[in-house]
Amino acid sequence: MANEKSKAEQYRDERKARIAKTAKKNARSMEARNTAKKVASKVISIVLCAVIVLGVVAFSLNYYGALQRVIKLGSVGSEQSVTIAEYEYYYMRAYNQVRYQAQYYQYYYQTSNGYDLSLTPEEQTQTTKDSKGNEITWAEKLQKDTIELIQEEKHFLKHELTKIFGDQMKIFPSEANFLLLKTQIPLYRLLLERGILVRNCANYTGLGQDFYRIAVKGHPENVQLIEALLDIKKKGEEKRYGKH
Repeated sequence: MANEKSKAEQYRDERKARIAKTAKKNARSMEARNTAKKVASKVISIVLCAVIVLGVVAFSLNYYGALQRVIKLGSVGSEQSVTIAEYEYYYMRAYNQVRYQAQYYQYYYQTSNGYDLSLTPEEQTQTTKDSKGNEITWAEKLQKDTIELIQEEKHFLKHELTKIFGDQMKIFPSEANFLLLKTQIPLYRLLLERGILVRNCANYTGLGQDFYRIAVKGHPENVQLIEALLDIKKKGEEKRYGKH
């Protein structure tokens, strides 16, 4: 009987050991699952935060025009590269000119020049003529007028620079939306003092510290640049920092 009790006790002990082992194994498994859940939760939280932050940053950059100022739209005219912001600026100038002309015809002549003020350019069914007399849609006309305005602005800037500095500055031909200049006038420092930043090309291969790159921006910014250069010329500051 004592031997039988010993076997029964031994069986109970083994059973308790198996139960304890299983419980311990289940506890480790549960702990691993909980840890995995916590890690997954943290990863999801980090991803969501990153998405929200990136969304806010992208919205802010787009809202304040930062993206448009750096993203290149492509090329217009003779491969002249412009940013989205620059193209939109000149497009609005062309659009406002067309609307003003339509309003003028409507008010003073009680007639229409063909542009329906109640519709967008893309919705116009009427056609008009470009500067060469070709029949085009109003949407095409606005695109052409925009390109012409951009090219005119570049010509304006080049003409004014030549008029101010003459032989003191060489302007190189460029199809891009900037002017490449060569001059011994320390433009970078003189313009920076007036709150205008231009690119010095000293670290460009094949160029040097006498070379500068000036972007052709909107008309108000270009006029501001010209006025600053006129002030430099008027005060005789071209040699204030000496020659390069």
